[in-house]
Amino acid sequence: MAERIIERRGLICTRSSDPRASHVCEDKHVRLAGFIDDVIHLEYLDEFFHSFNAVIILSRHRASSGILSLTVHYTGNPSGEALYGGRPRKLAMSIPSLGSSLLYGIYDVARSSSIGSMFNVTYEATHHGPTENSVPVVFAEIGSSEKEWILGEAHDAWAITIDRVIANRIECSSIGIGIGGNHYPSRFTELTIEKRVCMGHMIPRYILKGLSRDESVDLVKQALRASSERIEIIYIEEKAAQAEKLRAIEKVASEFSLKVEYL
Repeated sequence: MAERIIERRGLICTRSSDPRASHVCEDKHVRLAGFIDDVIHLEYLDEFFHSFNAVIILSRHRASSGILSLTVHYTGNPSGEALYGGRPRKLAMSIPSLGSSLLYGIYDVARSSSIGSMFNVTYEATHHGPTENSVPVVFAEIGSSEKEWILGEAHDAWAITIDRVIANRIECSSIGIGIGGNHYPSRFTELTIEKRVCMGHMIPRYILKGLSRDESVDLVKQALRASSERIEIIYIEEKAAQAEKLRAIEKVASEFSLKVEYL
């Protein structure tokens, strides 16, 4: 993906003087860097991108289901565990208009290409590191096995999408966070593709089930604050079994003067 972006934009590449990065490629609007650490441990992005308003991390996606997918997600550990980088109970900064533009864009590019019938385009719920950067971070991924990771058509699709999004993001019909659903939140994905709703952090049902009422409230407040753009609405896809927590989340929405919409 990085190579296709470099070619498409004509970026100028030089060796990095920082031992954590192998190279840095730039033009007037973009800086692309290759790092030696695994992407989930890139807690020093602020040092490389302090003058930029966001970072897109190009990554592979692995799923035991084997479903072919092009995914977009923000980073953070909404539970008390941090098995894959970052700090527990910490959400990284999100940037809803960028993440949603990437999802909308890759859907549009993929369906008009040879890979449109192969890949499922979807958000993933917020998960893994890094969590400590002040610059907003969003992942753009190809999944879910080695066969797909090396597919040139998928690399091209992401390069085209990212190039377009750098120049022009979608106009958000609203900006929200998502509560409930599974790890691949189809309802939140549909909101973006069908209605151009821009989504920040998405906290799935399995995380909410493991939290107390107060922990749920704290997490929702953090999701609202961990956005570089003002959140306007909380979208909820949840079952009545969590009614007490949902009433508490509705109270948070009232405190922040936000709307709540159940899906």
